[in-house]
Amino acid sequence: MIPREEIAAVLDDFAKKVIQQARRNLTLFSGNKTKALHRSFNRDIIQFKESINVFIVAEDYWRFTNYGVGGIKSSPIRLKINDFGERMRYKQGATRFKGMPPPGAFKTDKINRIVSDSQAFASAVKVFQHGIQPTEFFTRPFKAAFIKVSKEIEDVYGLVIEKQLGKELNEKR
Repeated sequence: MIPREEIAAVLDDFAKKVIQQARRNLTLFSGNKTKALHRSFNRDIIQFKESINVFIVAEDYWRFTNYGVGGIKSSPIRLKINDFGERMRYKQGATRFKGMPPPGAFKTDKINRIVSDSQAFASAVKVFQHGIQPTEFFTRPFKAAFIKVSKEIEDVYGLVIEKQLGKELNEKR
């Protein structure tokens, strides 16, 4: 029998490490000015009859911070390919600033000081036109931890398979 509790523990440890490193990277790469994204990370493990699922959830805009967003003007930002195999870009609407991020999202600067409405609007326009640089704050620790967790699960399964094969070989003799 496959030790489901051991595998669930390994996967839970994997999710903890990914979230811890993502929070650290978020603070290092983007300044983490509002801490809303930092606090929003959570994990959940659900065991089914045939499988175990691990969910890591966060605010919806984590993808923009992680993969970057291209502005409406050409810019030197090198966008990363997201989960769906595409590069995210703002689209220019019929009016001049349709599709622009809300200026309210830029009401504080990197060290959490309140800025004026005109400065917040200017920041929103700059992001809309030139985009956001990708940080890969989540994908880097996820890829590194995924390699390690696959080896850990292989070790857990390996012991079970060895015992099962040993029993079968002894029974055939």
